[in-house]
Amino acid sequence: MTMAENIYDRHERLMLEWHGLTVHPTGAQCPLRIIGKHCTANGDRLCVCEKHSRLLDHPRLWRDTRGKYVFTAEPYDFEIKRSAFLDLKADLVPLGIRVSTTPRSPWNHGRTTLIVMAGHR
Repeated sequence: MTMAENIYDRHERLMLEWHGLTVHPTGAQCPLRIIGKHCTANGDRLCVCEKHSRLLDHPRLWRDTRGKYVFTAEPYDFEIKRSAFLDLKADLVPLGIRVSTTPRSPWNHGRTTLIVMAGHR
């Protein structure tokens, strides 16, 4: 990281370099956005983003090289949260959202895991 580059700029640069993702300016905090749905937070039932808020740490909406939405989270202590990850997948996969992980997380690299959520292609 250079003196002129702050932590957020560095994060965006590494997400582009490592994963081919560019940040989406809306700041959407819910993975439902990637399948064209609106967050249902504060509705009658818990939204996916509310139900899994402890796992969806550092949430961000991105675009991949084809312009498709990708939602990411970068939680700490992922091994402890592995069962929560399986619950997240159980909720998202039936909606048509692929969920994967990689240790190549630019947010506090080495201490967080990158969770990638994208629509089926």
